[in-house]
Amino acid sequence: MFEQSARTNSSLFLFSWDISKTFDFLCKNVLRFSWIRLGVPAPIALFLVSLVELGHTVVRTTHSRETWDKSRYKGFLKENDYFNSERGAGQGDEGSPFNWDAAYDILF
Repeated sequence: MFEQSARTNSSLFLFSWDISKTFDFLCKNVLRFSWIRLGVPAPIALFLVSLVELGHTVVRTTHSRETWDKSRYKGFLKENDYFNSERGAGQGDEGSPFNWDAAYDILF
């Protein structure tokens, strides 16, 4: 493309997007809309987003990993062991990239 642009004396436009912190940015309504836009039935789209809304987020540390290995979910019952995200898609589980892909598809 560079060679063709130089040879034909035509303009060449490049762009890039900074997608760092993308998982943190998405609001739940965008996630719902993006699933429905891709043809997922509304009840299933609502269910997929509810997994993120109602889920507890645990910061992955050595301590949290040891707690998980010993007690699984029962090790994170106190409110100061987790937090609920107000916006954004979950990270670290199998479904997270699919939420991001569904929303990012809109930009493409």
